Amino acid sequence: MSDRPALICFDGSETARAAVQRAGELLPGRKAIVLSVWTGAPAQAGLRNRVVGYREAARVLDKAAAAWGKETAQKGVALAAQAGLGARSLVRGSRRDSAAAIADVIDQAAEAEDVAVIVLGSRGLTAPKSWFVGSVSHTVSQRSQRPVLIIPH
Repeated sequence: MSDRPALICFDGSETARAAVQRAGELLPGRKAIVLSVWTGAPAQAGLRNRVVGYREAARVLDKAAAAWGKETAQKGVALAAQAGLGARSLVRGSRRDSAAAIADVIDQAAEAEDVAVIVLGSRGLTAPKSWFVGSVSHTVSQRSQRPVLIIPH
C-alpha cells in the first residue's frame, strides 16, 4: 500500500470505535485522517420562506452540529493514536441526512485528501432494514473509486 493516508470515518459509535482499533491493527504506523460528517438543518426553501425564525434556528442547529463534528473527530484522533496511527481530524457537513448524502461527502473528502483507503464500520443492518434506512458503508463501497475497508459489526 502507498504512503498516502487512510481516511477513517468516525461518528463516535461503538462500531466506529471498533473500526478505528481494527484499522490500527491492519495498517500499523500509517498516517490517518479521521473524518466526522455532521448533518445540519435541512435546506428546504419551503421552510426557509414559511417558518418564522427558521433561518436563525438553522444557524444555531448548524453551529451545534459542527461543534459535535469537531468534538467527535477529535475523539477519533485520540483513539487512532492509541491504535498506533498518526492521525489528524477532518470535519465536513451535509445538508441532507441520508446514506447517499453522507457517502458523497466521504467520497469527496477521500478524493480531496488523495487517500489510499477509506475505512468504515458496518452497523450490521439486516438487508431489509438497510434498504429502508440506507447503509453508508455499502453506498461508499459501491460509489468510491478508492479501495474501501469495511470493518464488520
